Amino acid sequence: MNKLIQVNIGGLVFQIDEGAYHKLDKYLSSIRNRYAQEEGGEDILHDIEARIAELFIERTGTNGAVMMADVDHVIEQMGRPDDFETADEPISEENPGRKRSRRFFRDGEHRQLGGVCAGFGAYFDIDPLWIRLLFVAAFFFGGSGILLYIVLWVIMPEAKTSSEKLEMRGERVNVSNIERTVKGGAREIRTKANEIGDEMKQVFSEENMRRTSNSVGEFLENIVETIKPVVRFIFKIFVFLIVLACLASLVAIAVVFLTDVGEPAAHIDFLTSHFFETLRQGQILIFGGIALAAIPLLSLLVRGVKFLLNVRLNFKAFDWTMLVLWLVCLTGVTVVGIQLAQDFEYDGKQTNRISVVQPVAGPLILQVDDSEKDAIRSEWSKGSHWKHVEVYDEASIYDDIDITIERSDDTLYSFTLIRFAHGDSRDEARSRASQVSYELGQIDSIIRIPSVVKLKEGELWRGQQVDLIVRVPMDKTIILDSRIDDFLRYNDYTEDLDHDQLFNRKLRMTATGLRPVYE
Repeated sequence: MNKLIQVNIGGLVFQIDEGAYHKLDKYLSSIRNRYAQEEGGEDILHDIEARIAELFIERTGTNGAVMMADVDHVIEQMGRPDDFETADEPISEENPGRKRSRRFFRDGEHRQLGGVCAGFGAYFDIDPLWIRLLFVAAFFFGGSGILLYIVLWVIMPEAKTSSEKLEMRGERVNVSNIERTVKGGAREIRTKANEIGDEMKQVFSEENMRRTSNSVGEFLENIVETIKPVVRFIFKIFVFLIVLACLASLVAIAVVFLTDVGEPAAHIDFLTSHFFETLRQGQILIFGGIALAAIPLLSLLVRGVKFLLNVRLNFKAFDWTMLVLWLVCLTGVTVVGIQLAQDFEYDGKQTNRISVVQPVAGPLILQVDDSEKDAIRSEWSKGSHWKHVEVYDEASIYDDIDITIERSDDTLYSFTLIRFAHGDSRDEARSRASQVSYELGQIDSIIRIPSVVKLKEGELWRGQQVDLIVRVPMDKTIILDSRIDDFLRYNDYTEDLDHDQLFNRKLRMTATGLRPVYE
């Protein structure tokens, strides 16, 4: 017995007798030589090998060895190279190219949707049109045509290889028919490509392109002419609203900065009294800032009125004048802004430890003192308010005060007062901090904490601030006025208590912070 050789045919592995292998190899070589230089040769060889593999499986199964008889059977079925018909010759009715065995496939080459009807037409050798009409009739009369078509679409495989296409039509699957199928498909593709190319040439011919371009141009021109009045009307409304907005903004600026109305007026009072070093510095920054906002609004207002009234005047001189004024204002505001920024460059502080008379018995009581605020308000009745600042003729007051409660390191109540300020140097900042006017008062066991810091007439505001640290000894008690809540900075000693627990009641300092005393 000859030895067996393992070979790969059509993607499948077979065990083949050595003698049969040499005969099969010679047969395949002759086929390769015949189709090596022909159009579609690779596809023809691929389909022939796939068909040979199918025939071997039919005779030997998946595990049997291929013997000489099997090779002879395949060659007889497929045909010898010397007996091949050319693909261009017609097949006569007596030609044994037809066989009774057929298989259902979907015809993808001639499909309209899924290829089901085209597959039935190829199987029964009739025009697929009649099959399609039957499905349409089934849909209208029974309602099941679509469902049946979908089911067949799912279960019927598509004829993709040449062998499957031949089996679908009931033709013998041999070399000559495979060659004819592959070449016929290639010719059909080439013909369709040529037809599409001719259609594209006709569509994109110079005359058609010119005619299409003219039609599109006329269509777009008609659309533009139709909507132009509408767009112009909408744009005029938009410009009119912009003009109204600009006019309202200019009026608002005039009311705010030229009258004593609202917070901006208080802002200006505060700036002129306690912020600017000189009157000219204030004038440049205030009026320059107003001009920076007003000049663009004024220019936009003039342009809008010109458009709405269709005035044909040359505004070039006006535009240049506005531009020069705006640049001058921008330069002035920038210079003054830099000067003021330098006055806030350094910060300084002064810390003072304040001793108080210790309570003989009972808790220390903290109260907010409004006496200085009330005195200033009663002496100068007319004042303006801006954020935390109240501006009067002879002085200004503000409430930038923070109170912190901590545990004392000894057995005495104590207070630490920290004053902050800024300046153009470290020494200047410390000097300003030392001048902050803020003093505590005491009556028996009551400590009165001023609610405001006073800026005297002519004193510049440079971020002055007051921090007050209250230190309570361990196991000693304290009572906080509810007004303290406006200034209290919560920390580990106070954050665990809500408002009702923290204010207007006796609190004891413990290791974990202040705790209510229940008596």
